[in-house]
Amino acid sequence: MTSKRLGALLKATPSAVVVDAAQEPTEESPAPMTTPHKQASVVVSEAEVPMQVMVPASVRRQVTLLAAHEGQTVRAVVLKGLRAVGITVAESEVEDRRSRRGK
Repeated sequence: MTSKRLGALLKATPSAVVVDAAQEPTEESPAPMTTPHKQASVVVSEAEVPMQVMVPASVRRQVTLLAAHEGQTVRAVVLKGLRAVGITVAESEVEDRRSRRGK
């Protein structure tokens, strides 16, 4: 990608800054997500897509240890964390989907 195309892309992309809840939303900044769990309770299952993020090794270790301590998957811990900050995540998406052989 040329630097001109990259510059144009960066100018077109909204910045990733936290919006103060007291600040009025404008056309440039969407309203902050301040009402977790108050959205529609029925969420239609949709296709899953991969989402990768680079985190410090210590964060990865903590998430892995928390998941093991709570008997959950890392995916479940991350989805619950996203739900805690206001992202709509259906409970059915958080459930462990690993097959259990020999139950």
